[in-house]
Amino acid sequence: MGLGCQPVQTVPKVTPSSARAYEVTLDSRALNDLPQSCFRGSGLVITSPLTSTPTMRWTLRPGIPDRVELMPSRVWLGDAGSVQLPDRLEGNAGHYAAEIASDETTGHPWARVELAIRPVGEGIRGTMRLLAISSDIQCEVALAVAGRPIPPRLVAFR
Repeated sequence: MGLGCQPVQTVPKVTPSSARAYEVTLDSRALNDLPQSCFRGSGLVITSPLTSTPTMRWTLRPGIPDRVELMPSRVWLGDAGSVQLPDRLEGNAGHYAAEIASDETTGHPWARVELAIRPVGEGIRGTMRLLAISSDIQCEVALAVAGRPIPPRLVAFR
C-alpha cells in the first residue's frame, strides 16, 4: 500500500432484498413464574405476562453490525419494574444486545436485552434474556423465541 495508507473496509450495501422479516412468538410462560429475586420480601408473588401481544414482527438486517428491528413491547419484571424492549438490537453471528437506561421519572429500571438466534429450516429459534436492575432488585428471565418467515411480497421494508 505504501505511504501509510490502510485498506478501506467496504460496508456491504443493505438492500430490501437482503432484509428478512419474521413473525416471532415469545414464550411468555417464564414471565408468569418469575424468580423470587424479582420481588421485594417473601410475600405473595403476583405475576403478569407481556403487556402487549407476544407475537410480533422482527426484521433481520445484515450489515456491520447486523441488527434486529423489534416491534415495541413492554415486559413487566416484578418489582424490578416494567421494561420497554428497544426497537433495535445490534450484533453479529446470531448474537444481539442492547442496554436501556433507567428513567427515574417513569420508574423504568436499567435493563439489558440479549438475543441469541439460529436458523432452523426457513425460520429462527433462540432465546431472549432480559435483565432489569432497579435500586434494590435484580431480575433476570429467559424467554424462548420462535419465528417463521414472512414472505417478502407481504412486507414493505423501509
